[in-house]
Amino acid sequence: MADGRTRPGEYKRIAKGGREVWINGSYNPAFDAGGKVTKVIKLAADITESKVRSAGFEAQVKAIDKQMAVIEFIGRWNDRRRRLRKP
Repeated sequence: MADGRTRPGEYKRIAKGGREVWINGSYNPAFDAGGKVTKVIKLAADITESKVRSAGFEAQVKAIDKQMAVIEFIGRWNDRRRRLRKP
């Protein structure tokens, strides 16, 4: 923060009791009259619920991708078997 740049992003925090909390926040430097950073102001919103939901969707997509790969493999295998059986 000493360079005076704002730091926006998604950050993982650990709450009391060890619970994971995700925030969408921005860390903004505050300057004195001489241009020196004197403090940092944090603006944040709790996005834990949407992160958990998104992780669930990603897991579902990965599972579907795996199933599609199996289906594709089986389909190709059956095509090859049919070609080998033809006289």
